[in-house]
Formats: sequence, structure tokens, C-alpha cells
Amino acid sequence: MKNNLSNATQVAKYKTGDFVLIDKLFSTSRDLKGTMEKIEKPLIAIVEKVTYTSTGPNYKLQLVDNKENLNLRICYWETDILSAFDI
Repeated sequence: MKNNLSNATQVAKYKTGDFVLIDKLFSTSRDLKGTMEKIEKPLIAIVEKVTYTSTGPNYKLQLVDNKENLNLRICYWETDILSAFDI
């Protein structure tokens, strides 16, 4: 069966430039392969890029107030994002 992603209609919940809340960060502190770890206080991020895959849209995020100099090395799925955030 041919995978015809171009014919699929995908709608992203968020678009480039949107602000979102996240409560998980990718970490290798507990597992060298890495896992998503829940954080106590949600962080505000901006959507830098939306990419469409066969399993749905994913989002490259950048933290807005990055005092701890955290690097979001992975893309987030919609299920990893709490909600939109209005600034």
C-alpha cells in the first residue's frame, strides 16, 4: 500500500508564532535514550516551526523566558503541549 501523505488533510492546532504552555521537558538524566519528564511549573514557548508527518503535526518550540538556558532539542507533539497561551 502506498503512503500518500500529500493527499492527507492535516490541520495543526498551533501555527508558527503562537505561544503555548508546556509542562514536560526531554531529559536524559534518568534514561540515556531520553524521556519526557514532567516539570512543576509550566513554561511558555513560541512555535518556531510546524512539520507534518504521517502521524500528525509536530512543533519545534523555543522557550520565551529562558533564564536557565534550556535547549528544547526535540519537537513536541500536540499531546505534549498543554494549551495555547495569550501574551
